[in-house]
Amino acid sequence: MPRRDVLEEQTERGVLRRYRLSKRGIRLLTEKIEGQLQRRTARSQALSPTTQVLACLGVLATGSFQAVIGDSLGISAASVSRSVHNVVGAILESRDPALSIRFPSTPVEVRAVKGGFHLIDSFPNAPHREENLYVCRKGYHALNVLNALR
Repeated sequence: MPRRDVLEEQTERGVLRRYRLSKRGIRLLTEKIEGQLQRRTARSQALSPTTQVLACLGVLATGSFQAVIGDSLGISAASVSRSVHNVVGAILESRDPALSIRFPSTPVEVRAVKGGFHLIDSFPNAPHREENLYVCRKGYHALNVLNALR
């Protein structure tokens, strides 16, 4: 029995909430790494690259247990675990600059990045300004940061 298309079953808003990427973003990511995710199997049906990407994003985006993510996709927790390993490995091995994070390395680049964050919503130059805003409930300095692929 073929697996259901979970991505098409959900609304754009639901996909963004569950996976922190749009349907388009998930498709683009899958296209870039699907060659490394396709598997041949003599047993039942191999997981599609899209299902592997959804499993990985589900774990990374929500921090849910692998069994919960697996239940939502109709796969086992072990398959979710393998998918996270395979997808993260494929991204790390990719030579595609769109899949890599590059931090600014010159003072000019640093100022440009800081200026861009300030334009978004007056994002402060943390932790130099208003340092007390970055002390977490446990008493140490912390920033909650999410990196997203475009």
